Amino acid sequence: MGRNFGFEFLEEVSKFGSKTGLIWRDTEITFDDLRKLVGKWKNILETKKKRSTNFFRVSIFCQNSPDILAIIIASQLVGITVIPLNPSYKKYEIEKYLRESNSNFVIVGDDVDLEKFEDIGIHTISELLSESFAEEIDESNSTGVIVFFSSGTTGPPKLFEYSQRIMCSQIDQIKAIQTSPKFFSPVESDICYGVLPFFHAGGLITILSMLYTGCTVVINERWNDNEFLSNCQKYRVTVLFLVPPVLNFFANHPLVSSFDLSSLKTIFVGAAASPPEHFSKIAERFPHLENLIQLYGSTECGVLICSTGKGITNGKSVGLPYPFVELKLRVETGEILVKSKTSVEEGFMETGDIGCFSYRLNELMIIGRLKEMMKVRGWQVNPVEIEEVVMKVNGVVDCAVYQSDIPDKLIAKVIGNPDLKQEIMTIVKEHLASYKQLSDVVFVSELPRNSSGKLMRHHLLQ
Repeated sequence: MGRNFGFEFLEEVSKFGSKTGLIWRDTEITFDDLRKLVGKWKNILETKKKRSTNFFRVSIFCQNSPDILAIIIASQLVGITVIPLNPSYKKYEIEKYLRESNSNFVIVGDDVDLEKFEDIGIHTISELLSESFAEEIDESNSTGVIVFFSSGTTGPPKLFEYSQRIMCSQIDQIKAIQTSPKFFSPVESDICYGVLPFFHAGGLITILSMLYTGCTVVINERWNDNEFLSNCQKYRVTVLFLVPPVLNFFANHPLVSSFDLSSLKTIFVGAAASPPEHFSKIAERFPHLENLIQLYGSTECGVLICSTGKGITNGKSVGLPYPFVELKLRVETGEILVKSKTSVEEGFMETGDIGCFSYRLNELMIIGRLKEMMKVRGWQVNPVEIEEVVMKVNGVVDCAVYQSDIPDKLIAKVIGNPDLKQEIMTIVKEHLASYKQLSDVVFVSELPRNSSGKLMRHHLLQ
């Protein structure tokens, strides 16, 4: 029999016993409680699997909660495919992803709008937990699969399957990170909190890794600035996992100063690029901070590819490769190629990101996206380079540059004061070559970014 992630995870966390593993809605849940909840969901899924005449593929539409974690861990023990999906999807998206994932059993959280699931056979969390299921014999196998959809920043989301090989390799990687002198890894005494959705590969793997380490994890269901800061203060959070929009909030919002965040020791940020000035502002605002770390990963190539080391990063690089990761750059394009034990394919995989290695420390620096490169008068133009210059203008909140359907015409969509248009045009003219000049600046109230802060450029022309 091969390795089983669910079995290895439960075996490891069993040693933490009555220690608090999760805090959810002001309720403390011990590691023993979590193991019992996994056992309950294992019995439920095992029974439903035996009654099914087809391959059993379970989709979950649920806000972050102990139950969604327990369902996913239990699915690995039972040997079924589980597909965590965004509970905020509309009816059209729900039907689309159920069809693409071939799901035939739908579990929905009790606080999700059930009208969206009209004409779809569903089972709510409370309904399944209230049923009586006989305890099944523990027959852990190695066939459980977790299906994730990529974030779809350059096109429609793609489906990727995390096999037992990938999930167990995540365990091996976490163990290696814990013993590496290069990288910071939270320890059993840490209280962790973040804005990570459990239906996303990065969010789920991060939370499972923290629990595997014995940390206490405060579950965040949805973003509310006052509630998030209040929980940081109330539970004396020591480690935060943030995405760029929330890092920006912590760096600049006056509300942050109203709370006691003196317990905070480490901030991780990932999912998308953050401006270096946000890192410097965080360092100034939290002088007691010990670690400010930038992460790099992807759904298909590995959630944990690179990380800056211990200490305060300046945000200009994503650091060095994690254990079991190899990097190289394609000579012709500079595209980052990754080989990892945690990727969905063996061998080197294309990331679609363009990068280079820093001269002094040989750290990986992300320059842009291969598919986002634009051609103007025969010259290759990276929109990120122009955006970085525009963001230097005081009063510009956000910016995205794209190429219109008129050849050689570059347009910047900007969130900020419309009176800044001439200043934006001037600073680009002063800083960049003639073929990188803007033809127009359009002021908007929002840009098409996903929940992780990634810019969905394919929507800019709409």
